[in-house]
Amino acid sequence: YRTPVDDGRGSVFNDPSIVWEWGVSYTFRPRARKTAHRVGLNVKNAFDQKGFTSNGSTTPGAIFDVPNPGVGTIIQTRSSIVRGLIQPRTYGVELQYRF
Repeated sequence: YRTPVDDGRGSVFNDPSIVWEWGVSYTFRPRARKTAHRVGLNVKNAFDQKGFTSNGSTTPGAIFDVPNPGVGTIIQTRSSIVRGLIQPRTYGVELQYRF
């Protein structure tokens, strides 16, 4: 998204998003036994939210190159910002047997 700022510059921002993760499990133990069983179900990103994660910094990293080979001077030629995609909706099943 882009929004104009009073002095003519543009500001780019991304709406915050909430990613819901749910899980439920049930443990049962047969009578007079030392063993236990557990069944669990979980879902990550329940509403299949699309968006980006942050690297924890708004400062871009510098990329240095030698634009003129033979001159031997290293200068900053580009900048980079690391972002990742939010993982898609996933489901999981967990089975445990304790003895």
